[in-house]
Amino acid sequence: MILTVANMKGGVGKTTTSVILSEIAALQHGMKTLLVDMDTQRNAFKKVMNEVEEGKYEPVFDRLTSVICDAAAPNRATMAGYDLVVIDTPPRADARIIRQALDMSDVVVVPFQMGEDEITGVASLFEILPDKELYVFPILLLSPLKGSYDKGLTDDATAFFESYGLSQKEIHVWPMRVHINNNLGKRKPYHFQLTRQDKAVYNKTFDAIMKSAR
Repeated sequence: MILTVANMKGGVGKTTTSVILSEIAALQHGMKTLLVDMDTQRNAFKKVMNEVEEGKYEPVFDRLTSVICDAAAPNRATMAGYDLVVIDTPPRADARIIRQALDMSDVVVVPFQMGEDEITGVASLFEILPDKELYVFPILLLSPLKGSYDKGLTDDATAFFESYGLSQKEIHVWPMRVHINNNLGKRKPYHFQLTRQDKAVYNKTFDAIMKSAR
């Protein structure tokens, strides 16, 4: 199964979402998982790979490894032999490259925050979705740093998703804590210091994604 995490806007939580889903697959479900990092910053790769000597990396966790595809879609030979492939797409990438990743995907996960630019990034992504059956999972990332959101913007976002046949109930809401970003990876998997309720939300979304492509 190939899962692509995408939004045409940067800074919306694509890498965090990619790493969380990869770690759930490998650490909780025992799936042989490949995390493909298409971003030139290589943040996803660095979260799950440990540099043992200069230029040489080894996986931090069992059953989870990562490869770098700088601003390019991976080829199928690279992804062969894995139970799950998670593709972390770069921000502000060429639409053609993102479309290539989407074309080879079974599921697309769209993280976003409640801001005008973030919603615009989702809209731009939806414009290039391939004309095939592709399950889409919007994830609204709620930051504790923002206590409230503009109601008009929330209504606009809901109307936008409804125009694509996605109701508000189908938008998964993920709590984002500062310590998730700080401690993700490097021998500290996604559930480090998370509350039981937070972990349940992540796991429920992961299960829904897995069921969608069966």
